[in-house]
Amino acid sequence: MTDFLVTIMVPSRGRPQHLKHSLESLIERCSPENRGCFEVIVRTDDDDVETAQMLVANQHLWSKVICKPRGGGYADLHHMYNEMCSISSGTFLFLWNDDAVMLTENWDKEVAKHNDGKMCYIKSAIIDTRGRDHLLFPIIHRSYYDLCGHFSASAHNDTYVNVLFDGFPQLWRESVIKVKHIALELISQQDKTFLDAKACWPHTKAAWNSAFVQRALEEDAQKIRNFLLSQPAATAVLPQKVTPVQGEQAKLSKKEKYMLIEKYLDGLEVTGLSCIEIGTEHVGRGSGSTRFFHSYCAKRNMTFYTVDVDKKVTEYGKTVTPNAINAKGEDFLANFPQGNNVAFVYLDNFDWTFAGNESIPKVIRQAEHYRNELGFERTNASSQVAHLKQAQELHIRMHQPGFILFDDTWINSDGTCDGKGGLAIPFLVKNGFTVVEQGDIETPYVMVKR
Repeated sequence: MTDFLVTIMVPSRGRPQHLKHSLESLIERCSPENRGCFEVIVRTDDDDVETAQMLVANQHLWSKVICKPRGGGYADLHHMYNEMCSISSGTFLFLWNDDAVMLTENWDKEVAKHNDGKMCYIKSAIIDTRGRDHLLFPIIHRSYYDLCGHFSASAHNDTYVNVLFDGFPQLWRESVIKVKHIALELISQQDKTFLDAKACWPHTKAAWNSAFVQRALEEDAQKIRNFLLSQPAATAVLPQKVTPVQGEQAKLSKKEKYMLIEKYLDGLEVTGLSCIEIGTEHVGRGSGSTRFFHSYCAKRNMTFYTVDVDKKVTEYGKTVTPNAINAKGEDFLANFPQGNNVAFVYLDNFDWTFAGNESIPKVIRQAEHYRNELGFERTNASSQVAHLKQAQELHIRMHQPGFILFDDTWINSDGTCDGKGGLAIPFLVKNGFTVVEQGDIETPYVMVKR
């Protein structure tokens, strides 16, 4: 049972005046008749005397305070949010920071619009002085916390819930709530709390790629899927559904898959457009995709790029094309010029582990290579997240018509997606793409068209 519409959760250290101004903005811009509709939980460190003094002098600004040893600081931020969740009484959990300022008048009424008893992720409209951090300040229905038992398993709390809910676009809600994030001002002032947090980033970013965090994401996603499937038929919203291509599914070899570029681009005017391969062929065991795309694009006057996170693979790629790039696919695409100039993309990166293959020596060796040589864990959840990020970058760069081919991806009979593109394809379909061709679990691939 909840006592409040919203719980504001704000960890704070060394910024008493910023915290005071932040909490005042929430109260002042709440509708006058509803100022008792939300609670504020502050988590502060027991050695932060100035913050403690401010809170004692301004008890009208908060409802509950957790004062404990600092621990790992920023690296323990998820433990702080999880602890605040554990004593919360709000229907919605609002992730807040002491460097945030509420700008929207009657913001509480905007939250109340979504109070229909259903799990959801409400997206705030951020005015960020750095022009980034669009994931900040999510508002999550507490049914998510009650189901999963935590808000986040990573210090990157906002990223964690964003990545998780990206797999369930039907749970997203838009809002007009505007929040100003004053991080840039604090950075310019050499704010000690910011500098301490920045010093933790190498550790927390490495932890993000750990097996523990990626497994937690996978397990939480499965809990949400099961929860949605358990809902009454009249209200259930099944996750990740797309409309599969009707008729017999093609069974193509690896080579026949990437050669689909001929089927879909022959006859189209593609001069000056780009073709991108994420996942360069490997010397000695590649299927020939990089050489094939290079030759095809040369004949069609297209620009070809091949991208791989493994430096040794990229070295081989440079013997095929000068446009062989060593980078994560999503990082390369984020820096690729925007505009509708990409005609074809082949996503053949971040290996997928099929059920029953976990103990195969080759898979074990690949997992060790990812961990020891590439610096991150090979998990299916990580693969899906990487492909989702790539899709998010591609959908604003694709030509029309433009085609994206996903390897090791399939659509189940009930319309749910699985494999590498399990999160990416529903996102693309939501944003105007259609599935034009697909294989099955034995020869898994999916082609989408803009």
